[in-house]
Amino acid sequence: MSGTEVAHDPELKFRRVQVSDDPANGDLAGKQIGFSTEQEPPQVTSGTFSVPEGYHSKFLPTDTEGGRFDPEAKLNVAQQKLTAAKSNAELQQAIIDLNHIRQSYGMPALDDKMLSARSIEMKLGGVRDAVQSELERTRGISRAKDQGQELGALQQEHVQRQAELDAALASGDPAAAEAAKLRQDEILARVRELHPGRAYEDQNLIREVANAPMTPENAPLKDKAHEAAVRLTESAVDKDAKEKFLTYMQFGRKGLQMKYGMTTPEQMAEVVNHPEAMEWRDRIGGLLVDGMGLQEYGERYLKIRARVRSRLGRRLTGRWRCRSAATC
Repeated sequence: MSGTEVAHDPELKFRRVQVSDDPANGDLAGKQIGFSTEQEPPQVTSGTFSVPEGYHSKFLPTDTEGGRFDPEAKLNVAQQKLTAAKSNAELQQAIIDLNHIRQSYGMPALDDKMLSARSIEMKLGGVRDAVQSELERTRGISRAKDQGQELGALQQEHVQRQAELDAALASGDPAAAEAAKLRQDEILARVRELHPGRAYEDQNLIREVANAPMTPENAPLKDKAHEAAVRLTESAVDKDAKEKFLTYMQFGRKGLQMKYGMTTPEQMAEVVNHPEAMEWRDRIGGLLVDGMGLQEYGERYLKIRARVRSRLGRRLTGRWRCRSAATC
């Protein structure tokens, strides 16, 4: 098959090619495809590739910026390897692929000790189930980080458009003012898509979620809150406040004590009462109260019952229903 290489990832042994629009390439002519290079023979000539017959492109990477594959595609490849693993060596290869993705997003690499602890903590069936659980958690965090970067760019553009709107109104240019206002509306619509939910101030709600233990019943809710925190803080100016807030949202008071040596209520209050943190926690609170679907979200996790029966689950499910009902 003739074509032009678009991207190549030696670690994942994948190649992406733009197939030449040549009848000799059959039904692949003009298409952009990807395939495993594991059994690929050496190229005979430049621009000529050997494509495995019957290759299915469902899990192909789609982002070619910088010649890299997008994280969702890499996660799908790790998922395929995990599902197909029949030996410990194959399972380790899936973990290696998952760790490459995690480390590219600043997440710690998984090792046997961490996976064993997660398996016990979440009452899973073993290391394989723990890897599956962490794969889905990695998917959520990587997506939240990407969305957070987009949110930051949108917020900056919104400020720019506001300046344009003010200038247009001051100069009496209705066309320019309308264009700026239209773009602002588009930006706000996209922001609501990235982070739905209204601001909702409830320190007790955030405190209870942050300090709750990581259990099968609480995991969906805690991860929902953590991913929201990652998304909202990704473009934060105060990096120290960001890291402390993320630690609190993921591990609660124990996390602040272990990582920063905080031992007094006053020290911990400074973290959650930081000006930026107050806005973050209110927006997270609105997301949890208005948009929490515990049963649907619990499907991400292995061996987690869809009906949440813990005190935390009952309380928050009840709170959500109450505030969603017109008569409440």
